[in-house]
Amino acid sequence: MYRFILNSKILSDICKHKMDIFFIFLSLYLAIKPIFWSGRILFLTLTLPFGILIFSSKYWNLCTRYKPVKYILAFFAFIIYVININIFKFDINYFRGVITDSVSLSIIYSILLTDVVSVVFLSLILFFQIDYMKEFRPAEQVSGIRQGILFSAIYITVIARLFRYLISERDKFRLLSISDSLTPTATMSHAIETGQKWLFHGSSVILLIIDTDRFKQINNTYGYSAGNKILIQVAQVLKVETQEYESIIGRMGGNEFIVLIKDANILPGLLSRRIYNTLKNKLFILDPEIDPIRLSFAIGESHSHNDRNTSIERLLNNADKNMFMNKFKNIRGSIYTKQEPPILTDAGYDFLNVLAEKDMYTFVHSGYTAYYASVLAIELNLPSQTVGDIYTSGWLHDIGKTLISSDIIRKSSKLTDKEYSVMKNHVDYGISILNHLNLPETIMNGVKHHHEYWNGTGYPGNLSGDNIPLEGRIVQIADSYSAMIVKRVYRDTLSHEEALAELKAKSGTQFDPKLVSLFVKKLEAQEAS
Repeated sequence: MYRFILNSKILSDICKHKMDIFFIFLSLYLAIKPIFWSGRILFLTLTLPFGILIFSSKYWNLCTRYKPVKYILAFFAFIIYVININIFKFDINYFRGVITDSVSLSIIYSILLTDVVSVVFLSLILFFQIDYMKEFRPAEQVSGIRQGILFSAIYITVIARLFRYLISERDKFRLLSISDSLTPTATMSHAIETGQKWLFHGSSVILLIIDTDRFKQINNTYGYSAGNKILIQVAQVLKVETQEYESIIGRMGGNEFIVLIKDANILPGLLSRRIYNTLKNKLFILDPEIDPIRLSFAIGESHSHNDRNTSIERLLNNADKNMFMNKFKNIRGSIYTKQEPPILTDAGYDFLNVLAEKDMYTFVHSGYTAYYASVLAIELNLPSQTVGDIYTSGWLHDIGKTLISSDIIRKSSKLTDKEYSVMKNHVDYGISILNHLNLPETIMNGVKHHHEYWNGTGYPGNLSGDNIPLEGRIVQIADSYSAMIVKRVYRDTLSHEEALAELKAKSGTQFDPKLVSLFVKKLEAQEAS
């Protein structure tokens, strides 16, 4: 019985707008019926055109979408009915009709109106309105009918509310079963099922697969919370870009989405390029304390072209192949933050892409290092070419970490002596990698010497004082400041003031004191302005 209730089409329709409209119309008919008590022919004449208008016009849906309007119409019909009974005072010949219509109205309002109070109130009015029938029938019979009207209305109201609750719970669980738990999209299975239905009914279907590059690195660097925020933002972009079409968006799990569009007259590749450009140019917000970042995406597309023999599996397979082909094309896609990318050869960009794949934090940190190094270089009035080289050096200074174990790079606690010894090798590794690019000495100096200390206790050459090339001293300060202010998932950042205080505390031991003084004054002036 319970399963029948939940799956019954008739009971489900009780909660639908057109069924509510039907009950409103029926109550209006019963209200005016006493005036035209001549029979069914008039009923059909009045109801059929009016009913067709109700069920075909979208404007009549407003009657039931807004609860106050539904109540106003219901009470209006009831008032007409009560007025008619009091005006005409129907005799014994119409006793059965009055009783039948009164009971019908009480049942209709029990289903149509959602609160018990309104139903009981209206039933009580009917209860007293038919009291005049005692003139034609025994008082006991009229009293029994009155009580029947009242209690049946209450009983049916309770049953109707129970049905509504069961149906709403069924719809709620069904919605949960077809909706992704994280993003405002459908599950993959529901999206695929919808696409299959479209194809079965002869519709053309466009299928897109959207993949987020380096998503694992985002999770490893910033945490799963940041990754979830990206997925939600991607889903929102997809909804906006496809809102003009009849479409469904599903999450394939992990960092992939599927989009299916029905009967859209779009040239092949046009929609996927539009979505790709929107996603590529979007700044994704991971954390209020971290600058937004850009991400790289790959999109695959396939069309059914009204081919009734095309299956959803074939569309998925074609889109998947197309997506992987585009992924290789986009290998050097824009992954930079608000800092501009350095001027490098393709091989240089490939190294930075590898760094981003290895550890997104180190990549973002390198961008900040490049920016602050250029700020200090400009403050020193160095030539523009030198400033550009130092900026590039900041981007590349940690490139050797691509050869260091991720367990060491991402370790949240202090490194052991053995691990620190391994970490120090990133400088030599970086030099070996970059030697193949034939970069200017000014760029290489920043990479080689950004861990040399002013007092000679740094590495790899134990240089001290002015023996450390200027580019190395500049990049070292920018590197240290960036490391203190760029947030990591396992470590809180220092404030601007705390980071500058740390630089001043180590001025003369780790850092060039003159450069620290200049750097601190510049940043304090920027902060004040």
